[in-house]
Amino acid sequence: MKDYELDIEGLAVYGDNLYLLNRGRNIIFSFSYPDFMEYCKMGTAFPIPKTKLYTLPKIDGLEAGFSGATTFKDKPYIILTASVEDSPNSYDDGEVLGSFIGVIAINNGEMSEDLLIKQIPNPGFPLKVESVIIDQVISESQTDLVLVTDNDGAPSEVIRLRMSLR
Repeated sequence: MKDYELDIEGLAVYGDNLYLLNRGRNIIFSFSYPDFMEYCKMGTAFPIPKTKLYTLPKIDGLEAGFSGATTFKDKPYIILTASVEDSPNSYDDGEVLGSFIGVIAINNGEMSEDLLIKQIPNPGFPLKVESVIIDQVISESQTDLVLVTDNDGAPSEVIRLRMSLR
């Protein structure tokens, strides 16, 4: 994390693992969920996370940063959102340039190196998507999602979309 901000923007749980997504450098911290909760409740030693650094797509030369996450109850995938703002750091708002949605597979508790990610089409103006939830699993390969935007002072948008896992 040297010279990068700690800015946890997403949290997801799958099985016995807790995943914290850091926007500041696009690192995912993976903890044992029971150990992390014991630390929070009992003050035991802070569990040492596994870490994975991801390189996200860019818009106008600026890399996207993680902005939200969720997981399926019974499928080993993290669904994530990432957004791009023209800002000098991960905390301050800036001009919104667009957002992405992605999927990372989880294999035996380990996050895949590969990240499948696509830009969310802009409806005439750039969207800053801040989070995602699963609304309904339609089939083995299709899932309805709900996304929420942060329009920096203007009303937020709720976006519904269907995602295919193929």
